[in-house]
Amino acid sequence: METELLAVIHESLRQYIYPNALFYAERLFSLSPSLTSLATLAHCYLVSGDASTCARLISSASLDSLSHGSLESSKVLDAQRKRCYYLLGVSCAQCDRYAEAETALLHIIPSDDGAAEYWLGVCGKRLGRAHTADNFKLSFEKSPSLFSSYEELVGLQKAPDSLAANGGPVFPNLYKDMAQKEDNFAARQQQQQQRAASAESDTAERAEFAGSWNSSSTNEDTSLHGNSRFSAPPPPKNIPSASSTRKSSSSGQSTNLLRGVSASPPPVPTNRGPGSPTKGNSFATAASGTGGWGAPLQSRRVTPTSSTTVLSAGLVRFLACYAEVITLTASYQCRDAIHVLTTDPTLERDSLWTPPHVAMCHFHLGESAEARVHFDKMRQTARWKLHDTRLIYFSTVLWHLRDTHALGYLTQTLTEQSPMHVVTLAVAGNCYSLAKDVKMATQVLSRAVSLDRSVSYVSTLLGYELLSIHPDKAEKAFMDALHFDQRHYMALAGLGELAYRSESISKAQHYFTAALSINRQPTVMNRLASTYHRPGASKDHLRAALDIYDACIQRSPGNIGARHQRVEVLMKMRRYDDAMCELERLRTDCPEEAALFMSLGKCAHRLGRVAQANQYYHKVLDLDPRKSVAAKACLERLQQNLPPDDE
Repeated sequence: METELLAVIHESLRQYIYPNALFYAERLFSLSPSLTSLATLAHCYLVSGDASTCARLISSASLDSLSHGSLESSKVLDAQRKRCYYLLGVSCAQCDRYAEAETALLHIIPSDDGAAEYWLGVCGKRLGRAHTADNFKLSFEKSPSLFSSYEELVGLQKAPDSLAANGGPVFPNLYKDMAQKEDNFAARQQQQQQRAASAESDTAERAEFAGSWNSSSTNEDTSLHGNSRFSAPPPPKNIPSASSTRKSSSSGQSTNLLRGVSASPPPVPTNRGPGSPTKGNSFATAASGTGGWGAPLQSRRVTPTSSTTVLSAGLVRFLACYAEVITLTASYQCRDAIHVLTTDPTLERDSLWTPPHVAMCHFHLGESAEARVHFDKMRQTARWKLHDTRLIYFSTVLWHLRDTHALGYLTQTLTEQSPMHVVTLAVAGNCYSLAKDVKMATQVLSRAVSLDRSVSYVSTLLGYELLSIHPDKAEKAFMDALHFDQRHYMALAGLGELAYRSESISKAQHYFTAALSINRQPTVMNRLASTYHRPGASKDHLRAALDIYDACIQRSPGNIGARHQRVEVLMKMRRYDDAMCELERLRTDCPEEAALFMSLGKCAHRLGRVAQANQYYHKVLDLDPRKSVAAKACLERLQQNLPPDDE
């Protein structure tokens, strides 16, 4: 009966008929209360989307009493008990009960396939645990097929000072290392095979030569000697005989002189992880194996008790393409990441994965227009992805571009489909912010933070909204963001902005510099430079500001803000001719910018070009009535032959 019930349950799950599967699973549990039937019923609840019921079911059951008196072996009971704890941990995590999930998962550590360590990492990330990265590391070591563990691990790593100073990656591409090690091993193995074949050929030639020489000697006069006067010398001791070489070659066990293992890979134990063994070159990592991360399978002592997940060489190289982008993006080497994304054939064909990553690279480079193009592609190819946190960055791009219509449409779409998700609330917060409704923006963003504090960017957005009205709360929001992501440069820049507004210039420079050590985004570079050319700045500070703006423009030639601020510094340094040349170039790029014409008027005023200055000031009045007071004041000083009020 139990076998038939299990068959029906599995068939119903395969057909996604969850009510039928639950009916039979409940009957099975009633007829035979055991750890196996409990795990089966809990599994049905979990896959049907009812994680809370799954958690309550296992929590209310007494696992010890269910195992007492069972006819199953202790090994089977232990496996089923671990399965129940795993289901409890996963279901609690899906219900945002991370502390309970952590407690349940600790019962089954260490796991065989790294799955429990992955979920422990997820819980630790939500709870702000210090050992979160260690759990993701263990998960990846046991199962390299868990690319999600690799992504989380790379994202949590702090760049060593040496790598940060040299602009190197935060974390190595472990998949690429695995492939490289196996390629090196394959090359050495091929060399050994060639040497063995060469030795076999030499031995065969020696034997043939010796036989022919003895035959010719026998045909000579042998009556005086009784046998040949010449005999073939014995083969050298270090060269195997032809027969032994052929035997070894045919059995596939020729000696590998470089690694001290057989040329043919040893048998691979049955895989217990998410991946499955494949023929050909393969890779495996073990929790306690030798050779470190990504060491080839042939260099490990794989025992039947070691927990391994085997990946084929082709899959490792396939994943290495994606891992390369992850590692480059994590270290904010966005130009290099974009190059890989747009030139690698594998990634070019992946229309679901590539656009959002290209968009995020442009976002971190401060290129809103380019980011918007690829975010639009992401929405076109994956409209069903409404819980992707990158949609929050998309809304920020629309905020910077002042596209009220597009941001409102995105907010409406998310609100209709998933009104209480953290992504929806964060996007809505940006929408209210663009509409200048600070009160609603802070309320909605606060609600989003309360739903999931681990999304650091939401706390950062809240901090920026609170900058002007509640500086203390803004500082707390930025610190909360850094608690979950120490490399969140936007939160560091927010703390710098907060210090700048409170006249703590040295503190602001410290935070801006810290942010730039992570990602040299042009916007942050502009804010750092602005701390050096405040009113009354010294010549040394003005030169420092000019150097920062030059570096910013070299990194992002299209940065209009940096070019305009550089002009302001040139004017303070009394380099009016250089300033006018740059302003004329800016005028071509931004023909309708009122602030630009105000600077043109002041520069022409300083150079004594009265008519030209008068024309520029009147242009400001036409373009932006809000600047009419400042423009009229400049016109009055021009008429009175007084210099402009640069401050």
